Amino acid sequence: MKLDDVVERRYYKRYLVPAEAEFGGIPVEVSNLGFMGMQVRCDHELPFGTIGKVCFAVRGYETKFETTAEIVCAGRGVVSIKFLQKPAHIEYLIRWLVSENYPWIGVELFEWSQTM
Repeated sequence: MKLDDVVERRYYKRYLVPAEAEFGGIPVEVSNLGFMGMQVRCDHELPFGTIGKVCFAVRGYETKFETTAEIVCAGRGVVSIKFLQKPAHIEYLIRWLVSENYPWIGVELFEWSQTM
């Protein structure tokens, strides 16, 4: 597969945040976090398609989040997690990340559609 064959599947920006998290009770290190999911680093094997509870807290933000999620990509120590249910009040966290000028990656759906 060539790099040109890779399709961007993210519809929202992903923020590079320091956060603690657990997936199914297994501790993971958050690499980036967005409105509908996150990418984490993990020493344990989390197989593709696994559904479980994810809990996370961003350093400096008072609210902890919990929702049901699915492993949608699993590689060598890096795992992509999709939220199956929107975490309650995550929009406030995203607004806070923007107001605190956290760096981000990816594009929003509208921006992405303009490049097609």
